[in-house]
Amino acid sequence: MQSTEHYPEPVTFHGFRFANVTFENELGAADELNFKQPKPSRLTDVDSTWHVWGTGRMAYPGGYYATAVMKVIMAQSILNYDCELQDAKQSR
Repeated sequence: MQSTEHYPEPVTFHGFRFANVTFENELGAADELNFKQPKPSRLTDVDSTWHVWGTGRMAYPGGYYATAVMKVIMAQSILNYDCELQDAKQSR
């Protein structure tokens, strides 16, 4: 997951690393997003460049279910809780 061949600047956080290309074009920022990976991937992908769920015979069969559960938990957190920074003026 830290290979510079598959992930430009792999140890640096980029919020739009896995964003949809059409979304980037709508923003007009496709040229500024030069940290994009050469081959797009999704959370449920199973291949040699995205090892979250394993590869080949060892691929995790519950990857789709686990992804769905993570989305439900995130949605419930967003809908039911008011999250805010403890000190909004503090530097990041």
